[in-house]
Amino acid sequence: MGELMIALVIAAVCMLAIAGVLAGDQRAWLRVYDRVYGDVATGADGTRRRFEALVHKASKTNSLVDSFGGWIEVGYYADETSSAVDRYARFYVSSGNLQVEYGQVDPRAADTTQVLCGNVTSCLFLQTGASVQMVLTLNDGSHSTTISSSAVMHVQ
Repeated sequence: MGELMIALVIAAVCMLAIAGVLAGDQRAWLRVYDRVYGDVATGADGTRRRFEALVHKASKTNSLVDSFGGWIEVGYYADETSSAVDRYARFYVSSGNLQVEYGQVDPRAADTTQVLCGNVTSCLFLQTGASVQMVLTLNDGSHSTTISSSAVMHVQ
């Protein structure tokens, strides 16, 4: 009877140890999953893609950047039949959101504003020639990420 009790205690200790390891592994997996697929990561990736797509179709001759890097505006053609740059996209941060304002150039009028991502703690825009960079930091209180995106304006 004593040997059976010892065997049961050893088995219970082993099962508790295995359960502890599995629970720790589950928590670690959930942390990694949240970093890859959470709001901060998906917001940063979607913002990077949208920024690069708009800059790629922008005109090299119609861009403005804030001297402190707080905003950037790029001009582009509404479609291939346009004879002049007639649209603009302006990226800026407002109330912790990175936004892009779309509008027409002449007469100057904003059409729509779209929130690209939230939880923005800092955003810096730079331009060197036809190359435009964005350094964006997002933080939702539990996760933080910084992305650097660079795109070249291809249109004359």
